[in-house]
Amino acid sequence: MTRRAALCLALLLCAASALTAVAAEVPSPESVLGFRVGEDRKLADWTQIVGYFQKLAAASPRVRVENVGATTEGNPFLVVTITSEANMARLEEIRRANLRLADPRTLSEDDARALIESGKTIVALNHGIHSTEVGASQTSMETAYALATGQDPDTLDILDKTVIVMLPSHNPDGTQKVVDWYRKSLGTPWEGGQIPFLYHKYTGHDNNRDWYMFTQVETQLTVKHLYDRWRPQVIHDLHQMGTRAARIFAPPYVDPWEPNVDPALIEAVNGIGTSVAARLTTEGKRGVVIHALYDAWTPSSASSRGGSATTRSKPPGTSPPRGRGGRGGCATSSTTSSRPRGPCSSTPPATASTGCGPSTR
Repeated sequence: MTRRAALCLALLLCAASALTAVAAEVPSPESVLGFRVGEDRKLADWTQIVGYFQKLAAASPRVRVENVGATTEGNPFLVVTITSEANMARLEEIRRANLRLADPRTLSEDDARALIESGKTIVALNHGIHSTEVGASQTSMETAYALATGQDPDTLDILDKTVIVMLPSHNPDGTQKVVDWYRKSLGTPWEGGQIPFLYHKYTGHDNNRDWYMFTQVETQLTVKHLYDRWRPQVIHDLHQMGTRAARIFAPPYVDPWEPNVDPALIEAVNGIGTSVAARLTTEGKRGVVIHALYDAWTPSSASSRGGSATTRSKPPGTSPPRGRGGRGGCATSSTTSSRPRGPCSSTPPATASTGCGPSTR
């Protein structure tokens, strides 16, 4: 081996060792929580989730955490940004370029193409608007950890090409309340039963009906600090399926669509959903449906905000208490399982909503 080759090899080994050391220093959810996400009869409350994201951001240059305001009942509302270190260094430039693309009337064709070439796709991940669908907010920690530490080509490609803006919980008050109640119920005859209160102080489950009036603090914070600030191309709204419905549902949706949605968007959404369903079915995943369960008519729920919907998949939930089982599946980086009984470029953004409950959204 020549001296130059030996030097190159030594540098590569040093770089690999440095990457391994960095990954080792980034805390996993289990190392902070004291239990594995999804472990039987274990749920992280909002205080623990906030604590984890703060530790993750302190350890990883790929992660930034912002407390953008107080919720209805005074909890911190977090917006988490995840991308490559190179993108993080020019984050404001990327954001401003994307805002220009959001209104192509102000751009020439050449300007638009130049911005697309230098820009990044903005992906919004909204977890847990319905707090009894516990899998969504729990999953946020695992997703963030995987993106913060992954060194495989697929993860690095995602980080290079996208800026991910995540809400670990759209309803932190409910996340805290539901976990507090579940812990009280452990070992009782009513363990895993229905909660005896609204998990959002004013709207309960109907916090996902506020996307045309914006009356609630959490909706307003989301609009201000995610949608208006970033204008994401992809919005993935994570819910959790019930135990007696499909494991995943994807576009095409049941007709009718909201009439103001551009037909080009509808066809694009249908193409994405069909591709997702085909891939999952090819991989042997069961319980995938299209043309079923939900339409895209109402502008009041998150899946219709912005004028369209892309994919509906379901994040991993905690294992059902007392051995209630569920079937698994996977869509992109999300997997599916049953929830515990009771606690369920210049175009407009494509919104993604996961399935919630057997018959509600």
